[in-house]
Amino acid sequence: MVEVKRSRGRQKRSLVRYDSLTKQEQRETCSVWKGEKGVYVFENTNEVEVRKPIRRVYLNRTYFTGLFRGRKQGEFLGDIKEPEGKKYLVFKVMGETQVEILQRVAL
Repeated sequence: MVEVKRSRGRQKRSLVRYDSLTKQEQRETCSVWKGEKGVYVFENTNEVEVRKPIRRVYLNRTYFTGLFRGRKQGEFLGDIKEPEGKKYLVFKVMGETQVEILQRVAL
């Protein structure tokens, strides 16, 4: 008799550091943050619907991702499309002037 291996559901994922940001400036419609990969701008969208992004994020003047509310307080989600596929990101608020961006990686 042949033993059949069953899928255990979704693959486990781990979080890897993508970038670390520090706040540089707060404006009326956006905030400017500096990271290792460049300058990030978080632009307000004034959306109140659940499935709409609450911020637009730009990296070095090009659109980076939309920012969505996460389930945990202080965590926001986004993704970026690259030639090798989508990268899922978690924006973790570490303090008023500190944000860490983590990338989800399959194990």
